[in-house]
Amino acid sequence: MYNFMRVRASLIAILFFALISCQSDRLEVDVSNVDAQLSVDRFESELYETEMQEIDQKFDFWKEKYPLLMSSVNDVGQLREMRADSLYIDLYSEVKKQGNQEEIWTKIEEGFRHLRYYYPQLSSSRLITYISGLDYQYPILLVDSSIFVSADMFLGSGQEYYASFPQYIRYEFDQRFLPSKLFEEIGGHLMHWSLDDASLLNFMIAEGKKLYFAEACLYPEPDSLIIRYPSDKIEWCKQNEANMWTFFLEEDILFDTDPRNKDRFISPAPFSKFFKPIDQDSPGRVGAWIGWQIVSSYMNAHPEVSVEELMNNSDHRRIFKESKYKPI
Repeated sequence: MYNFMRVRASLIAILFFALISCQSDRLEVDVSNVDAQLSVDRFESELYETEMQEIDQKFDFWKEKYPLLMSSVNDVGQLREMRADSLYIDLYSEVKKQGNQEEIWTKIEEGFRHLRYYYPQLSSSRLITYISGLDYQYPILLVDSSIFVSADMFLGSGQEYYASFPQYIRYEFDQRFLPSKLFEEIGGHLMHWSLDDASLLNFMIAEGKKLYFAEACLYPEPDSLIIRYPSDKIEWCKQNEANMWTFFLEEDILFDTDPRNKDRFISPAPFSKFFKPIDQDSPGRVGAWIGWQIVSSYMNAHPEVSVEELMNNSDHRRIFKESKYKPI
C-alpha cells in the first residue's frame, strides 16, 4: 500500500507540473513558415546620406515614397532646412554609431511572424524610421499599415540629449526596448476595451492585454524587457504581488473611478503610490504589471481562447472573474 501511494503521489506531481508547463508554453508556437510581411525603410539614412545639392532631385521621389512622413513638408526649401539642421545631423550621427543592431531587428521580424500567426488576415506592414527631433511623446506612431519609429528616441538612457528627462523616462530610451514598445503599441491598436469605464480594474486589464500581446509576439523575451523594468523591480513585484493585491482589495479601489488611481498605479512614474514606506522601492505602473498577471492567469485557465479573441474581448470584468487570479 505504501509503495502504491508513493507512485500515485508521484503521478499526481508529474501531471501537475506537466499542466503548469503546458500553460507556460502556450506562447511557444512554430512561426518558421510564417511570412513576416514586413518592409523596413530607413528614411533618416536616405535623407542625411544625400548631399545637399541632390536634395532638389530627390524631393518629388520622397514625396511619393513617403506621403505620410512628407505630408508636412511643403516645399524643397523646407526639406533643405531639415537636412541642414545641426541638431538633426547630430542625432543622425548618434544613430549611425549604433550600427545595424541586427539582433534587435531580428527580434522585430520574428515578432511580426508571430503577429501574422495570431492575425493571419492582417495586411502587410511597413516600418519607417526617421529622425523626429527628440519627440519623446510619440517614439512610435501607427497610421493604418505604416509604423513610424523615431530612431533618435532609442539611443540609450545615458545619451546626453536625454539629460533633461527624468531617469524613469529616459530609462526606456534604449534600443533593446524598441521591440516591446513597438508591439505594445500595435497591441493597443488591435485591442478592444471599454472606453466608458474609468475604473482602475479596466485600465489594469487593458494594460495587461497589451503586455500579454507583446509577450506573445516576442516570446520568450524576458519579462524585464517586455514591461521595461530593471530586473530588481521585476523581483520586487514578484515578492510583493500578494501584498499589492491585498492592498487593492482592502482599499476597495479596483472598481473605483477616481482618476488619481490611474496616476498612482498605471501612468509612467518613478514609483507607484501606495502612500506607504514601500513606495520608494516600487516601480511605476505596478497596476499594469498586475493586470498582466491577471490576463496571463485568464489565458492559462482558458487554453481555447486565442490571442485575437483575448484582444477582441472588451469585457474586463469577465476576464478578471474567469482568470481566478488569487496571488494571496
